[in-house]
Amino acid sequence: MGKGKGGEVKIAFVDPTFRVLALERLKEGGDEAAKEEVLMEVKMAMRSRRLRPPSGARGAGRAVYDYLLLFKPFNVLCQFSAHEGKRTLADVLPPTTPRDVYPVGRLDYDSEGFVLLTNDTAVNHRMLDPVHEHEREYLVQVEGEVTEEGLSKLREGGLDLNLGRGKTHRSRPCPLVERIILSEGEEAPPGIEPREPPIRARKFIPTSWLRLGMTEGRNRQVRRMVAMVGFPCLRLVRWRVEKLDVAGLGPGEVRVLRREETYEKLQL
Repeated sequence: MGKGKGGEVKIAFVDPTFRVLALERLKEGGDEAAKEEVLMEVKMAMRSRRLRPPSGARGAGRAVYDYLLLFKPFNVLCQFSAHEGKRTLADVLPPTTPRDVYPVGRLDYDSEGFVLLTNDTAVNHRMLDPVHEHEREYLVQVEGEVTEEGLSKLREGGLDLNLGRGKTHRSRPCPLVERIILSEGEEAPPGIEPREPPIRARKFIPTSWLRLGMTEGRNRQVRRMVAMVGFPCLRLVRWRVEKLDVAGLGPGEVRVLRREETYEKLQL
C-alpha cells in the first residue's frame, strides 16, 4: 500500500477467482487473439485500484473507474498491442482515453460494434464468468434469402459446430431470432452505417439481415451457426449486451458511461 501522484492511495489487488478462470481459459487453447485477451484481463486484475477522496468527504475514499463504449470498426484488432501490422484499438481510440482501460472480452477482427472498455475488474469478471449469462444481440448480414426453416434451426439450437483443433460445441437455443425487413433503398438496418470497405456481395445473389440474441459466445460462433443453416455471413455487428447498446455511435466513436448506468444496463 502506498501513495501515487496527487496523493492517490493505491492498493495492490488480485482476484483469486479471476486468476483461476483466466488459467482455465488459457488451458483451453485458442488463437493468439484469445490468448491476448486473457493476458489483458490478468493485467487488469493485477493493477492497482485508484482511490480518490469524494467531493465533500473527509478522509474517506472511493474507487474511481472509467467506462467507455466503443463502436469497433471493421478490421480492427480488439487489443492495444500491435500484431502483424493490423490496426488495433490504439489506432481508433481518442488520445484522451485513460491508459489503464482494457476491453471486456473480445470482438473478432472482422466484426464490428459493441466493445466495452474499463479499468473496473469487477465488471470484467462478471461479464466473462460463464456463471453470469448476459444476452448479446447481433445484427448479421448473410448471403441469400433466409428461410423460416433456417430461422427455426437457429431458434431451436442443437447445431454441432466445428470450433477447430478437434473441438466441437452444440449450440443452445437462441432467445431472439428474427429477420430484419429493410425499407426500399436501405442497405442496412437503421443506425448501421455502410461498411468501409463494402462487403463482397455477389451481383445476382440477394442478401438478408438477421437479428440474433445469444447468451453464449464461442469462437466465431455466430458466423459458424448461420453458415451451418445455409447462409454464409457477410457482415457481423454486435449491437447490444443486455440493455446497453451502441445506438447513436458510428465506427470508431466512443460514449463515456457512468458507473451506475453501466451496472444497471448490463444487469450486474
